[in-house]
Amino acid sequence: THTHTHTHTQAPSELLNNIAALYHKRGLLAQAQVFYTKALKQLGVKPPSDAGELLDVDTPDVQAALRGSAVSILYNMARLNEDMRRPAYAEGLYRSLCVELETYTHVSTTQHVHAYTSVYEHAYMHG
Repeated sequence: THTHTHTHTQAPSELLNNIAALYHKRGLLAQAQVFYTKALKQLGVKPPSDAGELLDVDTPDVQAALRGSAVSILYNMARLNEDMRRPAYAEGLYRSLCVELETYTHVSTTQHVHAYTSVYEHAYMHG
């Protein structure tokens, strides 16, 4: 006879990010926010609680996560918050990414995020 042992394991952050992205694409924004947040928390990253607040990047766990999949999750979460009409919150996420990317990733990626942030700022400041 076979016995099945069920162990509760957490879904990988990449899977949670993909689920969130599907909700986002379908226009289910609140559900997308929940799954992006779960994905970040699984990586040890606590999203900013207030609009415009920068992500706390001073802990080694957060720094390690931001060298991995947390960058794409935060970027997706920023885009979601634009769609949720929360530009100040989105801006805090973009600025956090810029600060961290300047330190840890290739310059061309940083320039892309800076360029996007500039377009974003122009659209919300002048649009």
